[in-house]
Parts: sequence; structure tokens; C-alpha cells
Amino acid sequence: MAGYLRSLFSRRGGCKQEQESPTSLRSLFHKFRRILELNNAIMEKMAELESALGGEYIFDNAFLSRAVRDMSGLVHQVAYSLNAMTDDRYVELYDRYEYIKGVLDDILSGGLGPQASRLAMGFPELHWENLPLAGMPNVCLAELLRTPHIGAVDGFVVTVTACRLMQEKGMTPKLEQAILRETDALWQRLGRPEGLAVSACPAGGSEPASGLPAQESNREHIVRDVLEACRKGVALGWRDMAVGVRERVPSEYRGRLRTCCPESRTLGAMSLAMSGPAGEEHYNLRRAHPFPPAESDIRPKDEAVRLPDGVKPLTPVGGGLLRGSGLLPSDSQRLIAEAGIVLERALGAPQELHLCLDREGVPRILDAAVAEIVEEAADADDLAAVLDQAKVLLRGGNSAQAGAAAGKVVHIKEGDDPEEFPLGAVAVARAASPQLAPFLLKAGALVTELGSTIGHLATVAREYRIPAVFGAAGALKTLKPGAEVTVDASVPVVYAGSLDILLSQSRAGSELYATDPEFTTLRRLLQFIMPLKLTDSGSESFAPQNCRSFHDIIHFAHERAVEELLDAHEGGGACIEPHRLEMRIPLNIGLVDAGGGLAEDAGPVVTRDDILSEPMHRFLGGLRYAWDNRENLQVSMRDIFSGMQRTAAVLQAPAEQGMNLAILATGYFNLSLHMGYHYSVVDAFMQDNPHQNYIYFRFAGGFADAERKNRRAELIRRVLATLQFNVEMTGDLVTGRLKIVDRETMADALEQLGILTAFTRQLDISMGREDSLGRMEQAFREVAAQYEAAKELP
Repeated sequence: MAGYLRSLFSRRGGCKQEQESPTSLRSLFHKFRRILELNNAIMEKMAELESALGGEYIFDNAFLSRAVRDMSGLVHQVAYSLNAMTDDRYVELYDRYEYIKGVLDDILSGGLGPQASRLAMGFPELHWENLPLAGMPNVCLAELLRTPHIGAVDGFVVTVTACRLMQEKGMTPKLEQAILRETDALWQRLGRPEGLAVSACPAGGSEPASGLPAQESNREHIVRDVLEACRKGVALGWRDMAVGVRERVPSEYRGRLRTCCPESRTLGAMSLAMSGPAGEEHYNLRRAHPFPPAESDIRPKDEAVRLPDGVKPLTPVGGGLLRGSGLLPSDSQRLIAEAGIVLERALGAPQELHLCLDREGVPRILDAAVAEIVEEAADADDLAAVLDQAKVLLRGGNSAQAGAAAGKVVHIKEGDDPEEFPLGAVAVARAASPQLAPFLLKAGALVTELGSTIGHLATVAREYRIPAVFGAAGALKTLKPGAEVTVDASVPVVYAGSLDILLSQSRAGSELYATDPEFTTLRRLLQFIMPLKLTDSGSESFAPQNCRSFHDIIHFAHERAVEELLDAHEGGGACIEPHRLEMRIPLNIGLVDAGGGLAEDAGPVVTRDDILSEPMHRFLGGLRYAWDNRENLQVSMRDIFSGMQRTAAVLQAPAEQGMNLAILATGYFNLSLHMGYHYSVVDAFMQDNPHQNYIYFRFAGGFADAERKNRRAELIRRVLATLQFNVEMTGDLVTGRLKIVDRETMADALEQLGILTAFTRQLDISMGREDSLGRMEQAFREVAAQYEAAKELP
């Protein structure tokens, strides 16, 4: 797009011999529409799979096979349509399609996936989609390693492929090299551990057993011990297995956590047991952060005994308090509980964790598996009685992901550090901004005042099965920080306090565990369907060969189709006679109708009333209102000269400012707009189907010194984020993308973009002080609110 803008702004007139006519432009636009329609159908299929992932309904392998088959056919048509539009410029897209389709077919047939040839893999490389290749315990420990402050042991896995090879040929040189290479890598990560532990486990995602007891080993004997572990698995009848090699933690204290304990007198509590030289202890921990004990059984100890952390029971710990005789301080109980909750949320099933205390008394997670526990649903009458007496703090909003969770309220906003967010707490925010996604790795539930249930944040909530309510008016005011609440996103409603019976009911209601074979297959499939890694259309890496998922392919096709539509004007586009838009704003805007964008009787000069393209109509409405209500501000010579020193790496300054060109069609518009040295690009498609809707917005330029330009860019980023845009900043270039939102959200966002576009003309000269960013953000909100109020007037 940048190349198109430069050519458009630098034209002096004249035409190439080969010109694009309005007829050929319409033909291109119809092909573009075909790509949009196909992308829409694909996004609907993706949404269907996401709903299944979120537990909204039960599915089987036949459903998955049908969904992948249908989606594959649509993605192939997208690649075909793009090449038809571009004279086969992107034939490499077919190769990427065939590769990804082959991976999906392999997963559906029970294959091990694209990494099936790996003989050994370090825990940092393992993810949930590697379950069939690496085994449940190893993948669980790898996942815990990525969670801050949870002390899971590090290690590597000798994969199913390697174990099959050992069963057929014994220990081959190639396999021995792979094991020794991963052993050396583990040694480097740990800095010479005291030893290793080796254990075989059955492969796949549905086995509740964690495998064989760990066998002590060391660097010199690791190859021999891996082979022996494999032989033990064969003796148990395991055809497919993996061998985990982990760091060994010397310890006198061992323990077990079960995240579900039906026999506990406290409904829904977690059971934690520890034992060692100083005795045995039992705790029933509540499920809400910070997971305090509801019950505990701590035996008296001699005051001279040394506890796991090396101190005695009567040792002062500050504040007039003594250490106490418990084996586990409250911080250690919390860390252990957090580890269990992390895995339970990820797998959708109760967990059993085995752990120890190292020489400093720090908990270390040694093993993890799905617990063989069936939690019965609470009695319906008992549940109704509790809910009748419960205090409702907030009711309303839309459920983005069903379920219930309890925890303390934490208000979050963009810019906050997700690492500081307490695991299991209830996150409350103003808007469902995509930038809040990292918080969902730790949040027990999410409540926002604004947001769409089909946006990016909702997608992440469904992927992690985090109960989420969007559009709950007054949430920030009503849900006070630190208050303990229970969120029932299925209704949706927020209650005061922790309602254990409701949490128990929510967990027992799941008919399909995330460890069931169908769910494991779906999760693996989505790794090659949903992720969008190819995002920067201006980067050299934005190429067909870098598409890693179906989402990458359709996004690449969309971006290149938009550019093809725009580049149809390059060189010869100035010869198309555009309709000139007559407005009170001193902007020279020309409109090119690609089909259904203007009234049929539109003449050479048109007004906003002649525009049938709803997204363009909405954008102009906000632009005109903000312009009519602007403040008159003076520009200093310093601002002018600073603005003229624009960085050519963003967009070259125009030698001559001519007509701003807009391409219009039914439900579509693309506008390249320059106001002084401000450059904006708006590209939007808007219809009733939310999966087809999107807005692309880009802003660069302005009269200002570096500090003011940075403040202006930050202000624009904040406004876009509030509107749920996914925002990127590079210098003073701000890029925002909004996708998969309903028509009402689209209309509001386009009107706000119109206001923002006019508003930015004043920003450089109004942001001279540090406090100006907040003042201008408030001023924008006031203008936007006035516009909304003006729309409601008769």
C-alpha cells in the first residue's frame, strides 16, 4: 500500500497507454469480493471449531474430519481466487496449502504431526499439540515451566518415534546422539544438576496414569537407562510410549496435590498432603486466589526440630510472628495450588501433582497427570437455595465463554504488567482490548464493560476456557479491587464471595475432558488452522512460503487482494474520472465507484447523501462532526519545520498534494487521505455477517518535534485500543486492525475513526506538555460522546 500512496501523491498528470477502466476495476473488485466471501465462510468454520474447543457442545472425529475437509476446500479456492486476480503471481501459496493440508490429514489419521521425525525434544520445545509424541506428564511439566514462579523440573523427552525405533532396532547411533545432545542442552540450562530421573509413560492425551516410577540416572548412564525404561514399558504392553528425562531433586519431603477432593468436608477444595522426617500434614485449600486453607491437619512438633526450610518452629519471622510448625508456609501452599490450577484449566480435568521440597524448602513439581476422580454435580435444590441467598453484584452483559470461577477482583488496563497479575484472580477491564490477551494466561475469569464476544480477546478466552463476560455495564465501579467474587459467565452474573457449590457444579458439568482423544485432536488441528503469525504486510517476511496456518493463508490473500485493487490505479489510475465529493471540510476527495458505492444517478459532483457505501458514510459522519466542532489552534514555526523533517522510512512527503482517492462499493471503502502532513489510510468492509467485517487503519505524519509526535502516536494508539483494535506502533507510524466484529461495533468504530482523523489535525500543536496526553484523550472522549448524543437528537 505504501508504494501505491507514494505513486498517487507524486503524480503530475498523464496516463500510461494501458489504463485501468472503471469496468476492469469492477471486475477486480468482484474477484476481491469472492475472496472476502470465501474468507467469511472459513472464519465461520473456525468459529465453529473454537466453540467446540470452548466446550459449548460435544463433538466426535467425524465432525472434525468434515470440518477440516470443508475448510480445506475453501482455503484452496482462496489461493485460486488470489492468483486469478494477480495473473498467477502467488502460485507458491498452493505449496503452503498442500503442506498444511497434509499436516491436518496426518493428525486426523492419528499421526504424530509435523515433528514426528524428532527423536528427542527439550521441555522448552514441547506444547500441548505434542501430546501424542511426548506423553502427558512431559507436556504438563513443559507447560508449567512456562508459568512464572512455579518450580517444575526441567528435562527432555525421548519421543514415541524414538521408542518405536528402540523396539525395532535397539539403541542406534543416531538415537544415542540425539539423547546425548539433549542431555548436554539440559546440563547447560541447569548448570550441572545433581542427577537425572528417567521414567517411561504411555503416549497420547487420554491416559490418566503418569507412567512408571522414576529411575535415578546420571549423564554417563543416561543412554543405557533410557533403553531400560523403554523395555519396562514394553513389558507392560505399551506399544507407544515416551521416556521422560528430568532433573533429579534430592529431598526428604514428598507430597501430592489433587485439585479435586470429593471426600473433603469443604466442597470443591483441593487436597494437599506432605510428609517427611518432621511428620505428615494435610491441607484442604480453597480454589480462589490466594488459595487459603479451609481445613488443615498440622501435628505438633518439637521446638528443636528443623523444618524443610532449615529453621525451627519458634524462629521469629518479623512483625512479632513466629515461623510456626507447619511444613508448608502459605506462600508454598499458594505456589503448589497455582500449579494445579494452571494444568486443570488447560486440560479441563482434575489434576494430580507429585512434588517435593528442595534443600531450601522450595516446592518442586516432579510429575503431573489427570486424576482419576469423578466429581458429582451438586444437588439442584441445594444449588438453588445457595443462589437465592447469594448477593448479586452485577448482572448482564454477554457471555464470551461459559463457566464459573471465583477470586479476588483486580482491575487491569493496557500497559499493566501481566506478570504482576495474581493467578486465578478475576480480571475486570473497561474494554475487551486484544492487548489484554496475556492476562488470560493467569486470570480465573474476565469481565469487561465494553467488547464483542466475537473479537480476538473472546477467541483467546475460549481457547483457554476462561469464563468471560463482555459488555457488563458498570463493572469497574461495582466490582471493587480486592473484593472476592464468583463469576458465572453462563448466565451471566457476578456474586459476592466464593460460592463453592456453584464452582463444583460448573466443573462437574463438563461432558468432554480436554484429555479425551477428540479434544486432543482438535487442539492439535487448531495449531495449524487458527494462529495468525503473518501480520506485517509491509515486511519482507510477508510471503507465501512463510504461511504456517490456514489463517495465515487467507490473511495473506486478503492483504494482497486489497493491494491489487489499489495498485490497479498506479500510473494509470489518475485517468479515471472520479466523482468529486463536496463537503464543508477543505479536503479534495475523489470517489471511484467499484459497484454499489454511489447512487445510480450520481453526477460528477456528489454529496454524502449520494454515498451508498455504509462504512464510508459512517466515517464521513464522524469526520464532518469533529471538523465542525474543532478548536482554532495556532501552529508555531518550530512545529512546521519539525513536521517537514519527516522520516522517509515511513512515507515520503508528497511533492504535490493532489486529490485524495476513495474506492467505494457495497459495504466497502478504501480512503487514502492527507491533511497537511498527516497521512491516513482507512480500508473497511462491513456487512451483517461479523466474520466478514474488518477495518484497517494507518496513520503517520504531522507538524511536530519528536516528543509531540510520540505523544500523538500514543494518543492514537490508546483510542484505537479502546475501540478493540489490535494496534502496532513503529516510530510515528500507527497501524490498527479490527476484525470479526458485529455491524453495530463496526459502525461505531468507523464514526470514531472519522472523529479521530479530524482530531489529529490539532494534536501536534496541542501536545507541548507532558500532561497534554491525558487532556487530549479526555477531549477526544468528550467530542465522541457529544457526537453520540447528537445522533440521538430528532
